[in-house]
Amino acid sequence: MGKRSASITKSSNMYNNTHLSTSSSTASNKFGSRTTSSFDKHVYNKKGELVGQTHSIKVQESSNVTSGIIGSAFSIIFAILVLINFFQVLMNTGEFRGVEWFLEVLSNAPQVPTGWLESWGQMSIDASSWGAFDWFANFLNKFNDFFNICAFLSVGCVNIITFIVYLVGSFLFGGI
Repeated sequence: MGKRSASITKSSNMYNNTHLSTSSSTASNKFGSRTTSSFDKHVYNKKGELVGQTHSIKVQESSNVTSGIIGSAFSIIFAILVLINFFQVLMNTGEFRGVEWFLEVLSNAPQVPTGWLESWGQMSIDASSWGAFDWFANFLNKFNDFFNICAFLSVGCVNIITFIVYLVGSFLFGGI
């Protein structure tokens, strides 16, 4: 859904035998735009031979990512509220659900506790007391760090799945 535009301009000056060509193209979408400009200048002597030339390219980018992300988030919330209210009208409940209600439902969603991850992440083995096997203690500490990262990501995925199941289940079966 991006917009594109382009332009080309040519000019010449017979007094000092120069030819100038400029071109510009712009591509834009809802997150920003990119403009590429090209300038070519050719200088000729009185015999028509090329004696010098220059070429330059200028790329200019601008972004409005923040407004795109914020607009998308509000659009998603608005679409969810429209669907829920449409469902309520079809069920003849006559109740209107607004943003305050939606935020309250989101805050009451169940979550998997993550406090044990913090205490587990602070555990480590003192390698200095292991003597000749301190390399093994260091290995176990590194393995614990890796395992803690994997556990953190897994708990995060479980929280996301729990949240989605809660929303879909409440909407379809619980009559949010």
